[in-house]
Amino acid sequence: VDADKTVVIRLDKTAPALTVANTTVNATSPSGAVVTFAPTATDAISGLASLTSSPASGSTFPIGTTTVTVTASDTAGNTSTASFTVTVLSAAQQTSILVTTVSSAFPQASGLLQNALNSLTTGQTGASCNQMSAFINQVQAQSGKKLTVAQANQLIASASQIRAASGCP
Repeated sequence: VDADKTVVIRLDKTAPALTVANTTVNATSPSGAVVTFAPTATDAISGLASLTSSPASGSTFPIGTTTVTVTASDTAGNTSTASFTVTVLSAAQQTSILVTTVSSAFPQASGLLQNALNSLTTGQTGASCNQMSAFINQVQAQSGKKLTVAQANQLIASASQIRAASGCP
């Protein structure tokens, strides 16, 4: 060993910095929705950190709110953990939001949506499916007239997604 040389040993005792965010999505089927998310982690020394989450990104999340726990690990073995929520909105919640949107943009059709919402909340899925189909037909009839094509397309897409979340045929 050469006495003129100095060896510096840097011990990494700092956990990675972890960033997460709550997420809200619409159900795409009666069982919920496949949800992807991308938490981030950085390490002050190496800059690198690996992530694991439970449940994992890309999993099917049920309707309601689920807490996701994320763990970040750096190459020195330090870890940090954070949690966030994934909320999957039910067909009824989505319909309620659409009722609010339509009441100002296309009030003539808001009654159909309100009926669909009432049917959903009383467990009458078949009736709700029929009312949502009638809403879609009414929107299609007004595309380019009382509604712009873009507005109509957005409303039809929302109603179609609600039909899928309700389990409509």
